Amino acid sequence: MPVRLLLFALTLGATEVSGEERLDFAGSVSNRVASDEQVVEGTISLNGTITPEIVSKLNWAAQNALVEACGHGSKVDASTKLELSPRTHRAVDVKFWVLPRMGGGGDCAMTLVEAAAGGFIPPFPLSGPDRKPTFRNMMQNQLALIMDSGIMSDMYLRLWRVTCAVKPVWRLGNQLSERNSNMACSTYASGWEVYYAPSLTEPATAEGGSWVPQYSTGNSNNVVDQLQDRCQIANSPCFCASLQGCGWRQQEDGSAACQTMADGDSATPVSCAACSAQAECPPQCSSATFACTCAALPVNCMWENGECKPSGGGSSNIPCSACVLQDACQASRPRAVDFNPKSIFALPRQGDLSIIEITFNTALGPLRAARGSMRFVCGTEGREPTRTGVTLLEYTVPPEGLAVEGDVLKVASGTVFVAEATTCTLMAEDGVVTNLEGLPSKPVEFGSYIFQMKDSVPPAIISFLPSAGAGSVSIASKTVSITFSERVRKTDSFGAELTMVDVLGEPLGTPTPLALDSVNERLIRLDVEGKFEPGRSYQITIAAGSFVDWGNQLFQGLQPGVYRFKAEGQHDNVVDIDIGESGPSIVVLAGAAGGSAVVILALACLAYRMYVVSREPSDLPPSPAAEKAAPGRSPPKLRFDEEALRVQQIDDLPDSPDNRKSYRFDDEETNEPSNQVTNELRKSAQHQEAATVRRNSIAAQMDLPRKMRSITSRAVYIRRQSIGYSWLARWELSIHVSIYLQILTTFGMVGDVPLVRWLQELESARSFRGRNSSV
Repeated sequence: MPVRLLLFALTLGATEVSGEERLDFAGSVSNRVASDEQVVEGTISLNGTITPEIVSKLNWAAQNALVEACGHGSKVDASTKLELSPRTHRAVDVKFWVLPRMGGGGDCAMTLVEAAAGGFIPPFPLSGPDRKPTFRNMMQNQLALIMDSGIMSDMYLRLWRVTCAVKPVWRLGNQLSERNSNMACSTYASGWEVYYAPSLTEPATAEGGSWVPQYSTGNSNNVVDQLQDRCQIANSPCFCASLQGCGWRQQEDGSAACQTMADGDSATPVSCAACSAQAECPPQCSSATFACTCAALPVNCMWENGECKPSGGGSSNIPCSACVLQDACQASRPRAVDFNPKSIFALPRQGDLSIIEITFNTALGPLRAARGSMRFVCGTEGREPTRTGVTLLEYTVPPEGLAVEGDVLKVASGTVFVAEATTCTLMAEDGVVTNLEGLPSKPVEFGSYIFQMKDSVPPAIISFLPSAGAGSVSIASKTVSITFSERVRKTDSFGAELTMVDVLGEPLGTPTPLALDSVNERLIRLDVEGKFEPGRSYQITIAAGSFVDWGNQLFQGLQPGVYRFKAEGQHDNVVDIDIGESGPSIVVLAGAAGGSAVVILALACLAYRMYVVSREPSDLPPSPAAEKAAPGRSPPKLRFDEEALRVQQIDDLPDSPDNRKSYRFDDEETNEPSNQVTNELRKSAQHQEAATVRRNSIAAQMDLPRKMRSITSRAVYIRRQSIGYSWLARWELSIHVSIYLQILTTFGMVGDVPLVRWLQELESARSFRGRNSSV
């Protein structure tokens, strides 16, 4: 693992851009690719009643609006700066970077600039330069999905400082591509890496303020040194129109650029033909490239075949299918107008009566367009849910529980399982359904529809006291407590048992019935007083159907092995034996007979061992006294292993000169290089033959065959002797084991004494080895 991490770090470091970090749009290290892509960046400045709790929501809404503007598949990275102030009227700057579809940077930047056109502070007129910007509507729609969008009713909002340039990024390997050269950054910006550092102290983030641009070198520190004219920083006519003292002028090469206006230049700084978004310019429908931008123009336009055209004297006509952000389209969003069934009884689990029907004011589109969720908010213990309720239970309706038929949304209540009979209200988020034009539905608020639900979940045990697996339960305990998941009551078929078990959970006796001590809502107590023995393990079982909840759902039972525990103390395996008769019993006589037999057998074994030892020959050399007593006896012969060592030493001696002469070949042709292998083989064979001759001569002198017979006889004798010892030991042990088992079995202690179990296993193993030996 450390090697893999090191290789990963080296690989990652190799793809970093020297002196500059990459913008991370991948989100994870898997399936990411390092590349240089077109990135759109800018700032969203807000000022209003902003609390720290809603800053993250504003950031989330801004990012979603940016993705909606730049197209599906775009990736956004944003950072938020909040003004540190004790006042609730605060300023927030959201600095963002957008990685649009690869190759679509210019299209994204132009869309944001056009969507930002309009005023900054409400109220907004229906037309004119201070109209409501499209981007403001987009953010409000996103906020409405998670909270009350009314917080923006008096908020300052400005989308500005939008630039487009190629930057090093991390992107996903399957990032979408625009494949349109007209959408590149070059169609919008000149490629400068320009960044106006957002400042919360600038007048632009305050109501009624004006902004005079202040230029900075940004991250790359390469802008000011390259610009001979400060106006050259503007890379579009509309950008140039926002700068004081700058004009959009033709250059010598025929191109147009923003430059400082010369003294005496009284012409319009930027013509309306170059930038129709200026306040003094009459709006032109052809200037809008998107439907929502076309709808935001103060003149009457129409959207036809993907183009914004003059309406020809008529009113504006942009369909909601092309731009759902229009105010007229927002008023046309589907809303719930009726609910069924209207019943005071609880809904059944199945059948037509279990279906909740929500009727909307318009025909609904396919359900696959749903973006929200449907929930049941229920009270506890049968009470009706309230907004101020401390404990509320929420259940989400699964997708398979929703269906659309015309203008009716059907909700299958049986797909939601509730733990107890209760009262619920239905809540639907924004966009749970859409109309045929794709407009998301309005939410169904808390309390709009109240209905009853039946219990659909049987009661279950959630805890024990003492806990399962406890090892030191007091033997003086009076009750055992069991807590259920909901309120229960006892039934006529109640049954509970306490069983003593061994360490493996096997029962050791007959189960003991337990009585019910009390039932209190979800808690029951079983009476166990006086039923525990020290050091013993127990388990408790409860029969199925012993309890039922208030929704008539039966308890499915507590199975063996689930709830086990051990009592405190130690258990002694002691058995009291009462010999009723005054005279010697059969047990005593059997013990005496067995003991006598053991003594006799032991003496016999000892005598046999002494006999075997006395028959073994001695390997020690004769003592000096024995040498004097028998002077005529010859000394003992050398052992075979000593003679074998001598033979080996003789084999290792070098050859004599005569032997070496016998290895010489007379044929000169055999000394050729081609015959060297044959010569070596021939020499080896002659060496072996000479060694064999020497061994035979030594063996003849030492009378080796007779010695070998003696050694073989000795080995056979030793083997037989060891076999005799082994057989004797096994026979003696088996007799002892049999006698001990007979005595202990007679006294009735075989089931309790661990030693007897071990002896039984030993006896079985002995019998098995005996059968194998006979075979």
